[in-house]
Amino acid sequence: MNLSKTLLGTLLLQFLVGATFAKDPSTDSSYTDSSEVINGTAGSTSDYPWMVFLADEFGEQYCGASLISPTWVLTAAHCFLNEAGNAVDIETGARSNVILGSDTVSPLASNAITGAIGQIIVHPSYQPDPDTSANKDDFDVALVELTASVTLTPVSLLAAGASLPADTEVKVMGWGTTAVNADNESIEPANSLLQAAQKIVASDSCLEIYVSGITGNMVCAGGLDASDTTDTCQGDSGGPLVVAHNGGFVQLGISSFGGTDTGPVCGDPAAPGVYANVAALAAFIAEHATDATFVNVDAATPGIALAVATSGTQLTISWNAYEGATGYIFYYAPYPALDTVGSLDVGANLSISGELPVGSAFYVAVQPYNAEGNINVFSNVANFTISE
Repeated sequence: MNLSKTLLGTLLLQFLVGATFAKDPSTDSSYTDSSEVINGTAGSTSDYPWMVFLADEFGEQYCGASLISPTWVLTAAHCFLNEAGNAVDIETGARSNVILGSDTVSPLASNAITGAIGQIIVHPSYQPDPDTSANKDDFDVALVELTASVTLTPVSLLAAGASLPADTEVKVMGWGTTAVNADNESIEPANSLLQAAQKIVASDSCLEIYVSGITGNMVCAGGLDASDTTDTCQGDSGGPLVVAHNGGFVQLGISSFGGTDTGPVCGDPAAPGVYANVAALAAFIAEHATDATFVNVDAATPGIALAVATSGTQLTISWNAYEGATGYIFYYAPYPALDTVGSLDVGANLSISGELPVGSAFYVAVQPYNAEGNINVFSNVANFTISE
């Protein structure tokens, strides 16, 4: 909406005076992430326009996925298994729909796109039958072609042969279950998109947990520390594992499996999630999705990405840490006018939250700085509107 300068100034004053800056968990021992992926926080398809989900013929969400070109969606092969779980059932899978542009499963956003499936292509080496397969979880990747192209922004994919070092901060997201009950069953599927920060786990460390189950076609990621229970769970399968890069994101993994016989089915800090390795499976993807974009990521200079989440009149804006930064400049401008750009030094904080009046609408972005001044890196520009 086009706000007057007087109203803009009033809103910004309310925002800056009433906002609550999130504590940095590294400096506060009492910090806990109390938001209910497992222990995720709210996400939005306005920040991740390529984040989509698969819904069965009855409209029930059952897997995550990502838009990688105007007509192709990337997901996990095991999203199309039969009821016995030992063979691919393309016929049933083809009756599903791809849901794009909705933060919620029900009701769908008013501008959501329901994409019909034209074809499903599962990796030819995927062998899910545990009685005959050397590794039923290997090559867990599938491509879904839409019957009509969409204009949403696709996610870029990590280039063939590329990799990221252990401890690189990444992100997962989805509409999967959010808790585990006393019988070690995953429960309480999310109706709204959730996200969580994770870190890449070294392959040798992952092998110690999953023994012979980890191959070069897989990449592992777990919580930010030894007690972190954030994790993907049932319903998140097929969703993306992404890394911030150049103001956007690059997908490096596809949610595949996790958990051990000795721990909870999901959210076990000792058992990282396992994801199909996009870079290792790039040839299969590129063979069919010829218009998908593959990029290399310089792990020494990771990007910074900003996410916006709204719940009623409550607003939360967060971003990942940028290596070498000692603080961040928060930029804002009225949406969609963009006639005045303001800024605020938020120090070392990685999020800002507060309550704004209905009708507030802004563009936002962040830039890191250090002792030598502003760093010539900017996050993506996101926008939000506070509505009833």
